[in-house]
Amino acid sequence: GLRRQFEKPLYILMAIVGLVLLIACSNIASLTLARATARNKEIAVRQAMGASRWRLVRQLLTECLVLSTAGALLGMLFARWGTALLVSYLSTSRDRVFLDLTPDLRILGFTAAIALLTAILFGVLPALRATRVSLASVMKGPGDSEHRARFRPAKWIVASQVALSLVLLVAAGLLLRSFTRLVTLDIGFDRNNVLLVQADLKESNIPVEQRPAAYQQIEARLRALPGVISVSRSWNTPISGNTWNQFIAVDAPHPPTGEDSLTYFNFISPSYFDTLRTGFLVGRRFTDLDSKSTPKVAIVNETLARKFFPGLDPVGRTFRTEMQANQSSPIQIVGVAKDSKYESLREDTLPTAFFPISQMPGDADRENFALRIATPPSTLIAGVQNAVAGVNKTISLDLHTLAQQ
Repeated sequence: GLRRQFEKPLYILMAIVGLVLLIACSNIASLTLARATARNKEIAVRQAMGASRWRLVRQLLTECLVLSTAGALLGMLFARWGTALLVSYLSTSRDRVFLDLTPDLRILGFTAAIALLTAILFGVLPALRATRVSLASVMKGPGDSEHRARFRPAKWIVASQVALSLVLLVAAGLLLRSFTRLVTLDIGFDRNNVLLVQADLKESNIPVEQRPAAYQQIEARLRALPGVISVSRSWNTPISGNTWNQFIAVDAPHPPTGEDSLTYFNFISPSYFDTLRTGFLVGRRFTDLDSKSTPKVAIVNETLARKFFPGLDPVGRTFRTEMQANQSSPIQIVGVAKDSKYESLREDTLPTAFFPISQMPGDADRENFALRIATPPSTLIAGVQNAVAGVNKTISLDLHTLAQQ
C-alpha cells in the first residue's frame, strides 16, 4: 500500500542525497588539502621532534572525525524536522499518514557508520599528503615540480566534484522535464476554478434512508450560490487516490478476459462531464430519469470502447460486472466520453465506466461535490459551509480545489 507507493521515489531521493554527500566530501577534502598545505611547517616540525607519520595521520583523521561527527549530529536534528515535514506533505485532511519517527539503534548505527565513512573519505588523502613532507624541503620552499605534484590530488578531487555535479544537473533536468510534462499533460478535464467539497454523513444524525435526499438538498443549495457555474455529484473525484474496479464481461466477439478485463468505476450525476469539462463523443448523457427503478445504464471512456469493442459502436452494447454475473439484466452502454485520468497523472489511461449516481447500490456515507465557479475558490468556502449547514449542521466537510488534488 503506502510503502509500495512511495518506495521508489524515496530510493531515488536517497540516491540523490548520497551524491550530494559525495560532493560535500569532495568539498571538504579540497579544503582539508588546502589547510594541510598551510600546516606544512607545523607537520615538519612535529616530525623533527619525533612524531611518527602514523601518529600525525591519526591526529589529522581525528580532526576530520570530529568534524564529521558534528555534521552527523546536525544532520540528525535536520532529519527529525525534515521527516516530519515530508510526512505532512504525504498526508491529506482525509487520509492522515502516521509514521514512527523516533530514532532507533539502526538509525543511530547507520548515522555513526556514515560519519566514520565520510571522515575516512575526505580525511585519508589530505592526511597522507600532509605527512609526506621533510623539514629541509619546507624550509627552502617548494620548487615548481613539487608545487605541481602537490596539487595533483586536488585536481582529481575537483574533477570528481564536476562529474558528480553533472550527474545531479542531468537528474534535475529530467525531473524538470517530467514536471513540465505533468503540468501541460492533457488529463481529460479542466482542473482550474473547481472547488471539491466532500460531505461526510457517517457521523451525522441523518438517518440512512434520508441521506440520498440530503445529498440532493446540498446539491441544490450549492447550485444557488453566487458565482457557481455548475455543480456535480460523484462517488469519486479524479486523482483522489481512491479506486473502485471490477472485472467485466461484454457482449462482443473475443472480449478481454482475466486481468485484461479489469475496469474502473465511478458513479456520477448528469452534470459531471459539464462541470469537469470532459469532452463527450457519442450517445446520450445521464438524465434525472435514470433511477434505481429504470434499467441500468453506463457511459464508458474511449479506452474501454477501443479495448472491449474494437471496430464496433459500443453504444447500445451491454456488459456485466463480476458482482452481477448471475443477474438477468446487463448494463447498457448509452454514451462514450473522452479519456481522462482516474487515479494518477502518470498512469496509462484506464478503462473506465461511469454509472448514474442515482443507481448506486446501498447508501453512501459520503459523496463528493464539484463546483465550477467564476471566482477564486477561496471566496466561496464560507458560502459552501453555510449552505451545507442549512441542510444539517452535523455534516462534516472537506474542501480543497481540484488543482491542489
